[in-house]
Amino acid sequence: ASLMLPQHPNDLILGKSASPHHSSPSDELTYQWHDFWGAGQALAEIERIATGTMTSTGLGKEVKFECVCGATNKRRMRCLPQGKIVSCINPECAETWDVEISDGEYEFARRGHYLECLCGTTHFVTSTSTEKMDRQEWGTIPCECGGKLLLRWSLNYVVMPPKSEQAATGEAAEE
Repeated sequence: ASLMLPQHPNDLILGKSASPHHSSPSDELTYQWHDFWGAGQALAEIERIATGTMTSTGLGKEVKFECVCGATNKRRMRCLPQGKIVSCINPECAETWDVEISDGEYEFARRGHYLECLCGTTHFVTSTSTEKMDRQEWGTIPCECGGKLLLRWSLNYVVMPPKSEQAATGEAAEE
């Protein structure tokens, strides 16, 4: 014969039957209604999270795209203005994407550079890879033909004479 004590009418029972009036292993499954009076605060926190840009939080319509690494990326539409740069969610992946919106449709353009070898083979280099290069550092892309593409960030400049000198030499003046 077991003794069943009446429960308070505002008890919320999760899982097994339990009573706050006696000690049992299931006491942690019983919560008093007053514990949930902070529902307005919880709703405010959910709304705050929903306005964030993190991929794992937020409420609202989302858009998905698959990265070349195979990861499915999801983003909240309202957090993606035209031109925003997003990174793949895979921490091992260096891909970044430009957000493009046309007629309400979202597209993600892979950020990087297409470089062509002398043999005609095109190689893609991610923007992240080139942006992380140190000044004067060389990057090498080997090609199937045996050739190589070499990359390096460097300062380039052109010296332009004054407009009066350009006119005298017959060069077109820059507007």
